[in-house]
Amino acid sequence: MSKTDKVKNKGKTKSLEILIIDDNEQITKMLTTFLELKEHKCTIANDGKEGLNIIKENRHDVTLLDLAMPEFDGYSVIKDLEESNSLKDHKIIVFTASFCPSFNFPSNSSFCNIWT
Repeated sequence: MSKTDKVKNKGKTKSLEILIIDDNEQITKMLTTFLELKEHKCTIANDGKEGLNIIKENRHDVTLLDLAMPEFDGYSVIKDLEESNSLKDHKIIVFTASFCPSFNFPSNSSFCNIWT
């Protein structure tokens, strides 16, 4: 790669295949808009069951997973992946827009390296 090519590519990142699992349409639209501006390809799942099926059928570079969804939440997705011994094969970023004092994050879960 020439010096000119390096300058042209400076600041660009590899295009990623990203799965977004969230029941809130406004959040999925915002994330998709931002990520596609950065030239990433996004797939949307509107609930945990749909997201889990997509994870099992397709390979994504990373999954953005909402923890607080009705019925089949992010914890259920992660638990299913743990039980099928395929969690180690996936990069998952968890998030939630919910704030509730009773919302407890598991302190001993193996699906996350760092809690903040």
